[in-house]
Amino acid sequence: MIKYYWVLKIVNPMRETARVMGEKLSVVMSALAEKQKMVREIKAELDDLNANGARLIAEAKKLNEDIEECGKKLIRAEKMIGGLEGERTRWTETVANLTKQ
Repeated sequence: MIKYYWVLKIVNPMRETARVMGEKLSVVMSALAEKQKMVREIKAELDDLNANGARLIAEAKKLNEDIEECGKKLIRAEKMIGGLEGERTRWTETVANLTKQ
């Protein structure tokens, strides 16, 4: 019985320390779980933003290609209109000649 008393005299403070540390551990673990949840939410939001950014970059690239294509079409149209200017002059002269005749 005396040996049991001496062992408990050593073990009981250790048990109390273990209990206190266990409580602190549970508080820290709950805080950790909350922070991990926040990190998961932030990562999900970041993934959404990255996907949206990639979509916007692709859309901007397509719009730039469309702008270049429209510019090329405009140049071709201006050349065609310039080429038809001579036809306008010729038709005006033909109409004038036919009117005189």
